[in-house]
Amino acid sequence: MEAPPMPLPELLASPSSNYPDVMISGMQLDRRAVQPGDVFLAMSGDVHDGRQFIEQAV
Repeated sequence: MEAPPMPLPELLASPSSNYPDVMISGMQLDRRAVQPGDVFLAMSGDVHDGRQFIEQAV
């Protein structure tokens, strides 16, 4: 199921965000799947720590 893009402040539930024009169209746990508009969720897993892949996901 896909959700429509939403403003970053709405996604973060923060009305005072510094990035009111940023639109998020997806969220990814796999850095190889990140597309323009996606947020990479760098989570620690049993084998890998997603923080190791942040630069590759950007």
